[in-house]
Amino acid sequence: MIFSLSGQLLQKNSNMLVIETGGVAFEVYVSVNTYEKLPDPGQTYRLYTYFHIREDLMQLYGFADLDEKQLFLRLISLNGVGPKNAMTMLSSISAREFREVIIRGDVQRLTSIQGIGPKTAKRLIVELKEKLSDDELLGLLDGGAPAPKLSPVAADALNALEALGFRKADILNQIQVILEQEANLSAEQIIRQILKKRTKS
Repeated sequence: MIFSLSGQLLQKNSNMLVIETGGVAFEVYVSVNTYEKLPDPGQTYRLYTYFHIREDLMQLYGFADLDEKQLFLRLISLNGVGPKNAMTMLSSISAREFREVIIRGDVQRLTSIQGIGPKTAKRLIVELKEKLSDDELLGLLDGGAPAPKLSPVAADALNALEALGFRKADILNQIQVILEQEANLSAEQIIRQILKKRTKS
């Protein structure tokens, strides 16, 4: 498996680049987000890669950072999502925003991406929440920005809810929304509100 490539960037466009290393030039497909981070042709560049092999096709996909590559691998592990579909998604939304959309369950934002309808968006949210670890969902991968620091009250509520069997990725955003609306709530009051909402649903 080709983990990364480092060499001279020969060409680039919005979905593909050519990089030369060891006397061999490789065509590598990239997202728009990676393209925007590329230097000018002629400069040395390193990118992380995924080598896709089918019976009739071999393609390299490249990523500016491990964050984007990791999300790409998660996406193509889903039923019905191939490398091209994943690249279309990653060209429309950054890896960090994608995780935030999954945390919020934001169907509307996902349906703004070409080729994703409401049913597909809902399925992606459910399946990605199951596949992504809490650290990935909270943006703690290498190359990702750190998650916002929780207040002591929010942390207490989060820890208590996790002890009750809730996943951090499912409840963190709910806690933050509640505190934005009523900043002076205690941890116990936050927990009650979340449990009440879950009971109604």
